[in-house]
Amino acid sequence: MILIIRDSDGHTGFGEIAPLPGLDRETDESCRHDMALFKSRYTGKVLAMRDFDVTMPLFGLCGLDISPGPSALFGIESALLILSIKHHAGPLPGILAGFEGDIPVKVNGLFIPGTGASAGQIRYLKENNFKTIKIKIGRAAREREIIDIKELAGSIPGAVFRLDGNRILDPAGLREYHHDLRDLNVEYLEEPFPEGQQGDIPWPFAADESLNGCLDRVNPDFTKIPRTWSAMIIKPGSLWGLHNIIRAVRWGDINNFTVTLSSSYNSGAGLTALGLAGLCSVEYGKKSHGLDTYKYLEGDLLNAKLSFHDGELRIPRSLFLSDDAVDLRMLQEVFL
Repeated sequence: MILIIRDSDGHTGFGEIAPLPGLDRETDESCRHDMALFKSRYTGKVLAMRDFDVTMPLFGLCGLDISPGPSALFGIESALLILSIKHHAGPLPGILAGFEGDIPVKVNGLFIPGTGASAGQIRYLKENNFKTIKIKIGRAAREREIIDIKELAGSIPGAVFRLDGNRILDPAGLREYHHDLRDLNVEYLEEPFPEGQQGDIPWPFAADESLNGCLDRVNPDFTKIPRTWSAMIIKPGSLWGLHNIIRAVRWGDINNFTVTLSSSYNSGAGLTALGLAGLCSVEYGKKSHGLDTYKYLEGDLLNAKLSFHDGELRIPRSLFLSDDAVDLRMLQEVFL
């Protein structure tokens, strides 16, 4: 779902509400309910742009009269964040002014070994100059995956790798992967074991699904993150709202902890909001985010499309200048 908020000056902000079945707890029906309630409670509200604070619910612009789910609040706050840019409120207008053209967001390229398509994937990663690469492991035969991964590593010297086990490995299998890949420059390994299974993890650990049992999504206390973690993966539904995602990014900067913003097949609208959240980092440009899934989309619903160049996702500056950024015809094509 796409939310568009228009203010009395004619400015618009857009946001995406896209719960992913099997990953997010929300459903389309619950998000529709949240949106209907938001519209009934907030239409006509005054936005106090002077009070804008990227770490506050609804960014401090108006009182919090409802408690929508994480995906719905992500969409609402995405739209409000873009509105704040047009009103020159908060830190982002000044940050955006520092870029001459489109806004670059450093991203990790995605590589899935064992599919028989490694040559095309490697060519894409080389052509787009990706230096940080996420590799899915454990989906195909280990021997076939190892061959593909070593071919990738030999083709892109100096690359940094992020491994993702998607909770489908066992300790013995992980030891075999480590034996074969121990010479790789691995930044972290994401969620190797099924929930409840324990085992030694030979690389720095990155949490994704484990966040649910560790952090309160509404009021996350990042000081409670286990010392054994080296990174965490944040998606739109991981925490309650974009303001908490920005809080996580800033906490990671201060505490030398990697926070990777990630997307589960969001459109350009959702990726734009995640890119803006990354801009709020005090270490912007040093860390790569997991937004490479945009390449799998056949089309997008923004009038100005995102693009990849030199290991970066480029967000068109025009999206923050235009009040007609969403291509409503695309929505009609989808629903008709």
